[in-house]
Amino acid sequence: MKEGAWIIAETGNWHWIDDHADWVRRPECARSAGLPEDAVIRIAAMPRRIACGPERTAIILEAMRYGLIRFRGHGAEVTFESTLPLEVVVPAVAGFMAEHFGPLTWVRFNQFPEGPCIGVTYQVLVRALEASDLSCLVDSGWPAAPETPVQKGAR
Repeated sequence: MKEGAWIIAETGNWHWIDDHADWVRRPECARSAGLPEDAVIRIAAMPRRIACGPERTAIILEAMRYGLIRFRGHGAEVTFESTLPLEVVVPAVAGFMAEHFGPLTWVRFNQFPEGPCIGVTYQVLVRALEASDLSCLVDSGWPAAPETPVQKGAR
């Protein structure tokens, strides 16, 4: 599996990326993700003078405002980050998960800016999706995810 992708919430389609901020700053890439032209221009013009930090975080959060979901892989643990509600994000990434995850893949969902953040194995998530009831995931007392690299401004 590749390390990162942008997933389009509206369609469930995804694009493998080299770096989330760099990729979405390229106008041809942002357009391929369905961003409106004004967003393409705005994001391309956003400063990024250093590899990590507030400028990178601002680019990523701006892209998320247009329905992009950030995916990062870390071996057997993966993370999805978005500004959309979990009830939108989880079904939007279901096809991606079905294609790439095994039953014991640990899946984190971080909703910005203030959560919720959940962690669950893919097999438990599949059962919740099959039951069309994601409320058990959010209401189950899953521990909040630790501070994420986006919040820290790192990759």
